[in-house]
Amino acid sequence: MAHDHRKLCDMAVCLAEQYGHELLEGLKAWKQREQFKKEKLEATLAENAQQQKSGITPEQRRAEITAAWHEADSTVAAAIGARAYFQLERARSAQAAQA
Repeated sequence: MAHDHRKLCDMAVCLAEQYGHELLEGLKAWKQREQFKKEKLEATLAENAQQQKSGITPEQRRAEITAAWHEADSTVAAAIGARAYFQLERARSAQAAQA
């Protein structure tokens, strides 16, 4: 199924729930299928690589980033930066500049 069609179905479900409308049968089935998929998400290769480097599981990282989002005064980047997620990138940039 095309990406735009999936997004439209997701938005239709979201808006129906937000405004208290009953879902049509097709959207009820869509919601159940998508909920099952979201519950069964596995870590990506990039997330596994981050876990090996940092020792933080993808679930812990998501929880910390979500907490940073809620704590952010002006920007999410400031809150995430305060938690040192960008230190590795800064260190790499500094090493590249020295080389």
